[in-house]
Amino acid sequence: SVRMLVTADRATPQKLQTFMLDGKVGPALIQGVVAGDGYSILNQIGAGNPTSAVFRHADATYHPNANPPVGAELNTPVPGGYLAILGDVPPRLGFVPDGGVARTIVRAPEGRYVTFYSVDRKNGNSISWYEKDQETGELTLYSSPFATDEAGIVRRPVAKLARLAFGVANAGYFAYTVRENAMRVLRLSDGLGWDLEAEPGVPLMETIFVNESYVWNVVSFGRDDEARVRGGLIRMRLPSTPPTIPSGL
Repeated sequence: SVRMLVTADRATPQKLQTFMLDGKVGPALIQGVVAGDGYSILNQIGAGNPTSAVFRHADATYHPNANPPVGAELNTPVPGGYLAILGDVPPRLGFVPDGGVARTIVRAPEGRYVTFYSVDRKNGNSISWYEKDQETGELTLYSSPFATDEAGIVRRPVAKLARLAFGVANAGYFAYTVRENAMRVLRLSDGLGWDLEAEPGVPLMETIFVNESYVWNVVSFGRDDEARVRGGLIRMRLPSTPPTIPSGL
């Protein structure tokens, strides 16, 4: 089969470049592509865990994140490379420089592991992440200013989470779906927050964006006896009243 990567210049999206990847990526299926600044991140699946590599557009060069590749998921471009969950045991948060080798930046204490993270673009790419207790299942949200090595991480607990769900950090807030009909928005400064109820009969699926004024969530319009299918997007205003949800710390 022929593998191709098509990229578009953000300033002139009508200008396309096509690169042939046969012979470069090995016997792996590309299951997702994430756009970086001058490079693309290829999320690949082969015989083991998903791995992620950088494909630089300028010189059409392909850079695995290690040899052999380290398992890497949830890729997020950041200055100088990308962040990812490095999928060995226990999972940890890593930074992969453009053309370099993956390195750990967040390693949870013994008995815990990193399960998810998000990058706050509006606050200098600060990082928020979940750590899960292997015995109790308890989830804790942490945050730190942006860093590309362990020494630069300032580990700060923010809140206990009510459930495991993908969330999003931005503008000093963290938002996630806490129940089928409610979103929870937490302030990253102190972990206090609010629950925002959706309309009856509109199940929430995934929180995708938050800022100082609103939070956005993907909704499903399927009936209770049907599998949930993305059916739309809703926007809800953040409350102007004091927070009602404690941090739980």
